[in-house]
Amino acid sequence: MSRFLDVTKFGKITFVSKSAKANGKNGLKVTGDLTIHGVTKSVVLDVTDIAGPGVSPLDKKQHLGGSASVKIVRQDYGIKWNGDGMTGIAGEAAVGNDVKIQIDLDSIEMASSK
Repeated sequence: MSRFLDVTKFGKITFVSKSAKANGKNGLKVTGDLTIHGVTKSVVLDVTDIAGPGVSPLDKKQHLGGSASVKIVRQDYGIKWNGDGMTGIAGEAAVGNDVKIQIDLDSIEMASSK
């Protein structure tokens, strides 16, 4: 995987949100800039299954969670590696061009520094 993404040169993947709009009862559409492999593109994260905010009975802290996903075309981000010529069934590239990014999040309130 490190060769695929060239992590020595491009060690971070970042997402900077620009706007968010409600999408159904427990969802959001979050628009922002996704940077992978040194290339930045505008994408829309589909955020679903938002739970919270609410106080957990276990630690008495606020929790907020959810899942987000987006599909990208890896070659749009300059990721052209194909496994050094490896091919799969029927001679197709072993690595697909469409990539689904899935983020599962559980955020927990931090203690106040007052």
